[in-house]
Amino acid sequence: MQADYQPFIDRVIRNYEGGYGWNKKDPGGPTKYGITCYDYADYLHVKMDSMAAWAPRVQAMPLDVAETIYAKKYAIGVLFSSLAPGIDCCILDYAINSGVSRANRVYTAILEKKHPTNPTQFIDMICDERLAFMHAIRGGSAWAEFGHGWGARVTDLRGYSIALASNIVAPNAPDLTHVTQPKATHVAKTAGPVTGGSTLGGAAVTHAAGFHWPTVAAVAAGLLAVGVAFEAWSAGAAAKANATVHL
Repeated sequence: MQADYQPFIDRVIRNYEGGYGWNKKDPGGPTKYGITCYDYADYLHVKMDSMAAWAPRVQAMPLDVAETIYAKKYAIGVLFSSLAPGIDCCILDYAINSGVSRANRVYTAILEKKHPTNPTQFIDMICDERLAFMHAIRGGSAWAEFGHGWGARVTDLRGYSIALASNIVAPNAPDLTHVTQPKATHVAKTAGPVTGGSTLGGAAVTHAAGFHWPTVAAVAAGLLAVGVAFEAWSAGAAAKANATVHL
C-alpha cells in the first residue's frame, strides 16, 4: 500500500468517523470506526439479518478488524495503490461514505467527460460531484438534515487531498466525530439513470487526462471477482453506481 494510505485511514477513523454509533436514518445501520454492520457481516462471511441484533456485535468490533476491512474492501476496491497521491485519498473517502461502486463510477465518468489536466483539477471535480450528489439525496431533504457534517468532511478532504497532490504539508483535520454523517448512498428518483463512464472490472493505466498516471497491470480479476476489462486511459475499478453521476 502507498505511504499515504495509513495516515489517511488514521484521519478517517480519528477525525471523520469516530467510534460506535447508530443513527436510525443512516442506511448503513450500526457503525463503528466508519465500518457498518453490513461491512462487518461481509467480513465474517455471514448474513446481516437484523440491525438490532448486529448492533452489539458492531459495538464490540476491534479496531484491527475495521482497519482490515478498510484495506481489503475499500482500498483494494478503488485500486488505491494505482492512483496518484491525493486522488487516491479523495476516491477512497468517497467509497467509504458512498460505496466503492459509486466512487469508481465517478472516477471513470470524470475522465471520460471532463478531461482534467492535472491532479488538483481532478480532485476539485470529484469533490464538486460528490457535493452535488449529496445535495440530491432524498430530493435535498438529507442535505438539509446532514449537510453540515457532509460538507465539512468534503471541505477537509479537498484541502487534504490537494496538499498531497501538491506535495505540501496537509492541514490539520477538524474533529467531525460528533457531527452526524450517515452514509450518503441514496439519491432521489428524479435524478434519472446512471450516465457517463465505462463499466470496468479493472484497468491498466498509462497516460491520461494530460498528465502521467502510475502504470497498473491486470488487477481486478482476483479482487472483484468480475470480468476484467482493460482500457489504456482509465484507472480504477468501475462498476454500476447506485445513482446518477451528474457532470
